[in-house]
Amino acid sequence: MELIFTLLFMILSTFRSCRNFLRMAKLAEAWMMDIAHVAALAAFLASPAARRIIGAIIPVDGGQHLLAWD
Repeated sequence: MELIFTLLFMILSTFRSCRNFLRMAKLAEAWMMDIAHVAALAAFLASPAARRIIGAIIPVDGGQHLLAWD
């Protein structure tokens, strides 16, 4: 019985790893982040175009925060 649980755990772990790998492959830009992206967001938020944005959390991580959603 313990062997069955071990095998199931290994299969689920492999599935999660594959799923995360595929998510990361879709988020290729996540590795290209630099200070210019943060500066562009700050400039937008300081502009009149963003006057209706209030109390928002805006991640500037190229989509990395999506990988934490399991």
